[in-house]
Amino acid sequence: MNVSDLVGRARGFLRETSYVRAYMFDERFRALGKPEFRGSYLPYFCYAGLANRFRSHFAASLVGRELNRQVLPIWIKTMHLESDATDVFEEEWSKFRGGLPHGYVGVNTSSVLTGEFRSLAQSKQQLVVLGFDLQWLPIAETRRLFGPHESVEFRFRPNLVAAANELVASLRRPYLAVHIRQTDFIANQANYKPMSYYEAEIAKAVGGRADRLKYATLLVASDDSVNLDAALLAEFENVVILTPEKSRTEAGVASEALVHLLALGTSDGFVGTPRSSFSEFADAVQCGAVVVPGLHLNSLV
Repeated sequence: MNVSDLVGRARGFLRETSYVRAYMFDERFRALGKPEFRGSYLPYFCYAGLANRFRSHFAASLVGRELNRQVLPIWIKTMHLESDATDVFEEEWSKFRGGLPHGYVGVNTSSVLTGEFRSLAQSKQQLVVLGFDLQWLPIAETRRLFGPHESVEFRFRPNLVAAANELVASLRRPYLAVHIRQTDFIANQANYKPMSYYEAEIAKAVGGRADRLKYATLLVASDDSVNLDAALLAEFENVVILTPEKSRTEAGVASEALVHLLALGTSDGFVGTPRSSFSEFADAVQCGAVVVPGLHLNSLV
């Protein structure tokens, strides 16, 4: 391990230590230490972007199902996302207030991978918390561990689901949705894909519908401006490009991103960014791993 790796790990450790402290003093988290709550709920620690937090929520839902505990998402606001879970989820969880900082039993990725967490099923007097590292475990991997047909219901705020349905209703079907991750991925060569990659994938998707109704609309969602080949765009009657109006550190950013994300997930075809949790979640909606009540799924294939 080189010096750069050591420095990176040290920074990660210090960052997560700071975030643990923030959770420990959160009034909702403190309330879960009360005897009437600690054996019934399963919170999870997370601090990354929106779709990474959804990874944690997906894993917590499956773990909670086996431990007979209700998932309670408590999010802290960080540089990655200035949003609380109540910004996107339907329930308010307003009854959880007060109490003193308390201990808990942590469940990490290793415990989920090995199934060791199941030994906590009878620990009704302990608060169980999923650790930060579950936000890095892909949904497909979590689903494989619990069963290939497992699904999780995400009960989002009805107004956000309605906004996604309204956006999709304005698009002529069938539509091809594309998620292009840029910004932070540009600085990471292991993750970055040039625009030519997406152009080739779009062309492949268009060519793959030779024996079916051609795509009428191209919907592109990205975290930065997008410049695609004009000849390729001419293949579609309509082109809609969604970019965020809010930065990650602005209030309301999670709500805006969720509407875009659900529009990707209900498309008739999808091209995503490899290794992007945002693309991964859209794909999970498409394949049924994530179920969103009230969301109108694709009607054409």
